[in-house]
Amino acid sequence: MFVFNFVPNHVTGFVMASWSIGVEMAFYAIFPLLVFAITGLARSVVFLAVTVFLAANWALAFQGTKGGLALFGSFSLMAHLFYFAAGIAGYHVWLRLRRASPLIGRLVFAASLLTIAGLICFSSQIAVFFETILGTSSGAGVRTAWAT
Repeated sequence: MFVFNFVPNHVTGFVMASWSIGVEMAFYAIFPLLVFAITGLARSVVFLAVTVFLAANWALAFQGTKGGLALFGSFSLMAHLFYFAAGIAGYHVWLRLRRASPLIGRLVFAASLLTIAGLICFSSQIAVFFETILGTSSGAGVRTAWAT
């Protein structure tokens, strides 16, 4: 069972990287409800705004904590739900564009894939850019595991 994501001192599970599987499992547990509740672009944008607001407040609530509580604040579903909400909103944008013009829908899809590939390939350079702009300590949170 992947309920360790809901227990503050056990959010990382058995191995450190299992927190992401716990987040995904929690999201997919509520996904069927979201499919019926978020039926269009307007609702998906509202859901995205709500999840961004919740994630920001969640981060503020755990700011300055240490140990298991800090990990819970960083690695729980509430901290990452907005990523899933952005995907749902992106799907509804793409669906609307595809209905308006199949060619535009295909171009947006291709541009999205290229953007994702670019972010993966150039994540180290992006981290350095943000370190330069925001200061040397900010890049630690931007770097990905495969880019370090």
